[in-house]
Amino acid sequence: MFKNKYFPFYLISFSILILLIIPTLIQDGMFMDGIQYAIVSKNLAFGKGTFWFPYLTDTWYKAGSIYFMEHPPLVYGIQAIFFKLFGSSIYTERIYSFTTAIISAFLIIKLWKISVKTKNKDLAFIPVVLWIIIPVVFWTYQNNLQENTLSIFALLSIINIILFTKNLKYINLIFAGLFIFLSAMCKGIPGLFPLTGFIAYNIAFKNKLGKKNTIKYSLILMLIIIVTFLLLMLNDTANKSINFYIFKRLLFRIDQEPTVNNRFYILYRLISELLLPLSIVFVSFIIFKIKKITILITKTDKQYFMFFLLIALSASIPLIITKVQRGFYLIPAFPFFALALSFLIKNKYAGFFNKIINNKHKYIITKYLSIFLFIFSVSFSVTKIGKISRNKDIINTVNKIGNNIPKGSIITTSKDIYNNWYLQFYLYRKYNISLNYNKKPKKYFLTSKNYTTQETKNLKKLNLNLTNYSLFVKNK
Repeated sequence: MFKNKYFPFYLISFSILILLIIPTLIQDGMFMDGIQYAIVSKNLAFGKGTFWFPYLTDTWYKAGSIYFMEHPPLVYGIQAIFFKLFGSSIYTERIYSFTTAIISAFLIIKLWKISVKTKNKDLAFIPVVLWIIIPVVFWTYQNNLQENTLSIFALLSIINIILFTKNLKYINLIFAGLFIFLSAMCKGIPGLFPLTGFIAYNIAFKNKLGKKNTIKYSLILMLIIIVTFLLLMLNDTANKSINFYIFKRLLFRIDQEPTVNNRFYILYRLISELLLPLSIVFVSFIIFKIKKITILITKTDKQYFMFFLLIALSASIPLIITKVQRGFYLIPAFPFFALALSFLIKNKYAGFFNKIINNKHKYIITKYLSIFLFIFSVSFSVTKIGKISRNKDIINTVNKIGNNIPKGSIITTSKDIYNNWYLQFYLYRKYNISLNYNKKPKKYFLTSKNYTTQETKNLKKLNLNLTNYSLFVKNK
């Protein structure tokens, strides 16, 4: 197990990743967007909706469509495969979300190893740790968001761009373009940021590619994406779906549905999220008595620092263009921020880790510590199975309702209860039960606690002991 002398450090890093994600992820309860994506993926897996026209609930209706057209459909299509493999348990989307975290970690390691020369290649666990400890990063992987999948394709595209700069094999250029296209098919325009790859490389490596080649390779990338897109648009169903998304959802959201008042909010989130890894590095410099750090940074380190920093900025700064902003929109940028920071500190940290490896007593302690931390992280995660991490009252209400009326039922309710999205989406995710409003009760009617209307006088109240609601059923 420990043939690679750096293995204990990798095991510690993996244990940190587990501790930060699984104990929360494995519990019932999830951020609303993650529940939505799980519902759409489950529906797709079991025959409700299609890849190009995904389906959310039996009463969903937005922008004149009964389909869920808020994003491009690739994430749902991939996650649907997991539902086919693992079934409709709430753990399926959790398996998927954790899988995306693991894949992203391995791709960060891959990026490190193709960027670093022979010396210090084994320090790839450093950027992984600096990435996963960013608060919004592990939160996002706890909640099954689309950025998790987008990040995989973005990392794959940059890997192929770097490989192309080393070997000039056009197969890598083709793959880079295709992966950027797939990245955009996860979340739209934000997925296109790796297009800056050759520009960032040429700036960082002091015109190594040359201005003409930089423009040439960037144009080829764009051409691959455009051709792929045009081929896709030849399919009538795909054409209708993408046009609906762009003109009725994307442009409408940008114009009419801002999520922040200040377009520079995203910069505040970026700085605040990076404070933790930067603080840890700063404190470690003090503890390890690191001085004159600039002396330890080689020319190549500086170049890769600049390259990854420019990629990270291209994935984050353009978000200020619109007022549709969330902290987790930054997720694709953070692997590159972590890689950039790692190139600044790797040489001094190499000395620190080598001191441990070359000291038999310290190395044995580190090995046992890594094993203990791994066992602890897995054991602690297991203790969280069956518990609820958030929305406990809503989930308990949903379970009481779902266990007492048939799956697939439609419950009539008021608009304010209908707009309780957590209630609505948990009901559908767990029991395929939809909420509806503005219609006369067909069979079931949900009201606020002890609230009676003209409709409820002719209905029988179910004794479910709901905390905030009363559920009525029509008498036979």
